Amino acid sequence: MHEGHQFRLDTRVYLRDDEPGDGDMCVAAIIGKNPGSANPTTYGCLSRLSLDGDKLLPYVRNRFCNGYERAGVEIPPGAYVWVWNLVYICNPDLRTAVRTFQSVQTPLCCGTEDACPMVVWFAWGPPSPHFRRFKARFLQRTIESPFYYDMDSNQIVAFAPTQTSKVKHTQGLPAEPVEAHLAKFLGS
Repeated sequence: MHEGHQFRLDTRVYLRDDEPGDGDMCVAAIIGKNPGSANPTTYGCLSRLSLDGDKLLPYVRNRFCNGYERAGVEIPPGAYVWVWNLVYICNPDLRTAVRTFQSVQTPLCCGTEDACPMVVWFAWGPPSPHFRRFKARFLQRTIESPFYYDMDSNQIVAFAPTQTSKVKHTQGLPAEPVEAHLAKFLGS
């Protein structure tokens, strides 16, 4: 809790059923809108989340696991994907989460955003004036292998989006193009 609100930071989607450990390895990051309904089961340490209907986290895990399989590569022990968000308030209602985030005196951002894994998947949804300033911190960095699914062309774009790009969220996103794209990087 921070200023009376639940933030979820350092969220990891582990690609195997291993318990978190010291030698774990970030293989990528995904940038969503907000943590939604998934909440920690324990505070102050890495622990499993209560998904409570969250669909993004299992979707991400499945795409990466299938990407590794398509690449013919075994998932490394301790491999995980960081989940970064535009806002880190836990609330399944996005509008409420954004309003709450804006009202917090010192809103938290995830310290892991300072790292930069090779692959970063942008999945924050279509353009919205409410998110402009939140997107800026991700768009100003150098990323080796950024990508997103473009809603206009219905295909993967292997660049970082712009503020006005029609980025597809994972809801309703076809699995095949994402897995094929991931397999290129995970196999190298």
